[in-house]
Amino acid sequence: MKPIIHLFIFIVIFCSCSPTRVGKTSSADQDRLYNISQNEDNNRLRKIAIKKLTEQEKLGSIAENEDNKNLRKIAIKKLTDQDKLGWVTENEDHKNLRKIAIKKLTDQDKLGWVAENEDNKNLRKIAIKKLTDQDKLGWVSENEDDKKLRKIAIEKLTD
Repeated sequence: MKPIIHLFIFIVIFCSCSPTRVGKTSSADQDRLYNISQNEDNNRLRKIAIKKLTEQEKLGSIAENEDNKNLRKIAIKKLTDQDKLGWVTENEDHKNLRKIAIKKLTDQDKLGWVAENEDNKNLRKIAIKKLTDQDKLGWVSENEDDKKLRKIAIEKLTD
């Protein structure tokens, strides 16, 4: 793609998004940004577009379907939707991207799933430390193979 076209797209990203409120973009602007994030050849421009997205459905779609790990990472960092973050913890191949999602989780069922099913001990530890659900902590204290992780769960039990 010619540099002039890149410049044009860059200008579109930064200038055409009409703010509806300070820091917010309209639904049409979100659609434009999403379209750029999906169809632009230049990853730097795609990155800019993803960083400006706020709609959780669009960010979730990128987190689930984007081939480029670095672009998925940007989308995951912007996710707040607990279902979409849960999907990332269950399905993402890259440990570091799962870690980002786990750190953002607050949903106790999803944290419990991580504590029970995540293969990586350090990621299970993050989830266990965030757990407050006594039933889930009880399960971990009885079933976790790692003594240190069981200890963390036991110390959090209040019953």
